[in-house]
Amino acid sequence: LAVVSYGHARKNNPETDQQPSAGFRILVDLILIGLIIWFLHDRLLAPVQGYQNHTSSIHTSNIQLYMGGALALSFASLALFQPLKFLRNIRSEEETKEYLKSLTDKAPYINFHVHAYHYEWRTRWVTETYTDSQGNTETRTRPETYQEQVTTTRLSRPYLIPSWQDTTNLKTLLEPQEFPITKIKISTAIKPANASAQQHYSQAWSDFRDDYKNADTQVDFSTSKGIRGIGPVLLLSFLNPEERSIFLNAFFCALISLTPFAWGYSLWLDQMSSVTEKTISKKYSLP
Repeated sequence: LAVVSYGHARKNNPETDQQPSAGFRILVDLILIGLIIWFLHDRLLAPVQGYQNHTSSIHTSNIQLYMGGALALSFASLALFQPLKFLRNIRSEEETKEYLKSLTDKAPYINFHVHAYHYEWRTRWVTETYTDSQGNTETRTRPETYQEQVTTTRLSRPYLIPSWQDTTNLKTLLEPQEFPITKIKISTAIKPANASAQQHYSQAWSDFRDDYKNADTQVDFSTSKGIRGIGPVLLLSFLNPEERSIFLNAFFCALISLTPFAWGYSLWLDQMSSVTEKTISKKYSLP
């Protein structure tokens, strides 16, 4: 509750409280350490007494423990799936700016994709159990027909971009970091610079579809756009990396997912950080 209250107050009043105090960070770290030690001692390392007199009870308790552990692990994986992506790419504010600036020099790409396929009937033998008129359980084997997808063509063709320029708003891209911890999501925008570039792209896309529209009875077309050589698109940026908590790393995030505290850890990270999105924009045109 203290973590949630602090994070809520910090987000509502960023000017008056830019970062948690050293005492607060130490307190949170000590609480997490205490909870982990308690869990390991009370749930995993405590000896089971009276085994011989309570075998069935212990067996039931073990089943409940395994089921609870599996359920907790499933929820933990869901809770920490995205935080782990951020924690795998930790950078200082300066390193983050250098990385974002480097993306403005990278070329865009556009790819055309086609998947041509059809369906064929197949036959397989299945064994089923049934009860006869006398109440006896019998088995029998019978043929079963089903449809299977058969791919005939699956390929990609790059669209040859004649010329391009970066149109990213550098002021927005490299603006100073407001909060001590910021989650950064990087997106890309690849667009034609003018009507002639749009016409050139549309013609190339139309030609590609004409080349493969009769490749099979079923044909799916799609496109993909992005920046060549782009690295991670989810970052965790620190204003003061030397003040980072020892628990803010990918290893501890994976470790905590094996305990009941995964949701609390995810909530703690959410409350201690802000989220922002950075867009890298490119426009292509005819030479």
